[in-house]
Parts: sequence; structure tokens; C-alpha cells
Amino acid sequence: MLSPAGRQGLRSQALAARLGCEVRETVPSMGWSQPAVLGAVGDLANQIAAAGGRWSSSEGAMLFPSWSTLEEVLEELLEKHRLKDA
Repeated sequence: MLSPAGRQGLRSQALAARLGCEVRETVPSMGWSQPAVLGAVGDLANQIAAAGGRWSSSEGAMLFPSWSTLEEVLEELLEKHRLKDA
């Protein structure tokens, strides 16, 4: 189950929105929650997976181990897209 990103995920949510996707947070029955990326398709989804995203079929999203890791990945992808469009 996914819930909206809390305070920790605000920056990641803003970065993801610029890439055309969104960020949520898992709500596990046991263990720790994880940040998740939804709505990434095609090349963007492949780039997120290559950068460490782990697909969760139960959540229908790419999961990351921490918010800081997700932020770094999203920042790098935005930079790649910015350079590509320049």
C-alpha cells in the first residue's frame, strides 16, 4: 500500500514532478517504509531502474532504500534531461 510522501519526501516529490512522475511512500505491515516512484514509463523507467530502483509488483512502483538516495537519482536524471534538451 502506498501513501502520499510525508515531510521527508517533499523535495523528492518536487523533483519527480519535473520528470512527469510522482513519489509516494510504502506502508508495510512490517518493517520500514520506503520511498517509491510511480508513473515513470519508457526510457525514464529504465533509467530509474538502472540507477538503483527496485520494481515492486505488489506496489506497482520503483522502490528506493532512502529518501536521500532517491533525491540523488532524481537530481541526476534531471541534469541528464537538461543537458539533452540544451
